[in-house]
Amino acid sequence: MLLNLDSPLGRVDLSTCVPYGLPMEVSKAFTWYTQHLKEVKRYTGKHLAIVDNGIAAVADSPWEAYHKAKKKYPDKEPALTYIPKGDLLIL
Repeated sequence: MLLNLDSPLGRVDLSTCVPYGLPMEVSKAFTWYTQHLKEVKRYTGKHLAIVDNGIAAVADSPWEAYHKAKKKYPDKEPALTYIPKGDLLIL
């Protein structure tokens, strides 16, 4: 279903939105990442590609990490993350 919001975004496809109050499916990669924060901390300043239950690739750019992971796991879609240097405060 498309909805014209009369905004800078223009038309928005609501079929891709998660309805408020319904649980979202969490990927294996995200679950693994949240349970292994100490392990990924050693990769500060790097981009990681995570597939299922582990790090598939480490690189200086997200594209490089993605392509390395796809080469190892062509049938999987890697989750990408960047491990920032220093402390990070998100408001």
